[in-house]
Amino acid sequence: MSNPVVYTNLTISSVKETSELRDEYIAVSKRLHGDQFDVTQEEFQVLLDDPKELVAFALVDGQLVATAQATLMWTPPQLQAYINNVVTHPEFGGRGLGRIVMNALEEAVKTEWGNNGSRSINLSLSNSPKKSNGGFYEKLGWTNRGPDSASPTIVWIKTI
Repeated sequence: MSNPVVYTNLTISSVKETSELRDEYIAVSKRLHGDQFDVTQEEFQVLLDDPKELVAFALVDGQLVATAQATLMWTPPQLQAYINNVVTHPEFGGRGLGRIVMNALEEAVKTEWGNNGSRSINLSLSNSPKKSNGGFYEKLGWTNRGPDSASPTIVWIKTI
């Protein structure tokens, strides 16, 4: 495997056509969201252009093999970013690409929204224990705020 190269939505257009990237993004994201996952070209372009979204794309030999997304939230007095859609292509799992794409995303968040690291940003994500991948996030420095932690957090959701 060639060394992965990571881009963000701010830089990816210099190396890959948006329509091709969208197709590969859908293919990789189906591992996380199921075979019914789809996003239109227009929706994908909105994601790429939104200043409150950062998406990291890891490419190997020009093919998208891992991705992760951050969404900026302003909850005074603190900036926060919610991390989601962290996924690696099934044929490339176990090769450190998740770590690479997450580290690149964190650096992009620091650079773009944290004034090159001079302003702190709280990162959060949710993850199902059924995935049995909590160790992945722990190795990256994340703290579990589940029911067994010292300061548990419950994620509430509502679809409207």
